[in-house]
Amino acid sequence: WLVRSSYIRAANSRHGHTKRMAGVAAPGMWTYVLLHHVAPGVGSVLAQFLFLSPLKEVLDARERGSIGALNPWPFLFMCLNCMGWLVYAAEIRDWYVFLANLPGLLIGLWYVMQCLPLMKDRAARAKLEWALVISFGVWVTAGELRVLLLSEVAWAGDIFAWGTVAGLVMFYASPLSTLYQVVKNRDASSIQERLPTLSFLHA
Repeated sequence: WLVRSSYIRAANSRHGHTKRMAGVAAPGMWTYVLLHHVAPGVGSVLAQFLFLSPLKEVLDARERGSIGALNPWPFLFMCLNCMGWLVYAAEIRDWYVFLANLPGLLIGLWYVMQCLPLMKDRAARAKLEWALVISFGVWVTAGELRVLLLSEVAWAGDIFAWGTVAGLVMFYASPLSTLYQVVKNRDASSIQERLPTLSFLHA
């Protein structure tokens, strides 16, 4: 809902079809409210349940002082996904997209910060750290290029939108990043139960 309604409003704004509430007939007004406020509002609420779903596993890992089977990569992709949507929210001037994803970015960062000290494997920890830094750098650079150099280029906005969707797909698929180890060791404990379920419902 959040994604669909965002694209609807962005498309309407781009082609000059967004109507003022005062000029919309009664049936059209309810459709306007549903698409522009109810749907993205519900999507924003569902997003918070999605972002908070791994909280128990992270707190358990912190309490025992070990990362154990907890897979930290979905938290990185949570940051990557939310960062992309925040930048895109500025592109389409959408407060619902901004308010839905700002908590996700902060929560994802907190998850990563909790997991990094628990990772005993230095190489794995460094890989996660660099991936986080690079992903932030990429999105900030993309946002700056869009504003400073490509603000009048229509196709740049479309590429930006598809890049954001790609980040969303990676986030949804990230719980399966340990699938090889799951099959090899016949142990699915690294796949968090609630995160994939809520990702499916949110999509």
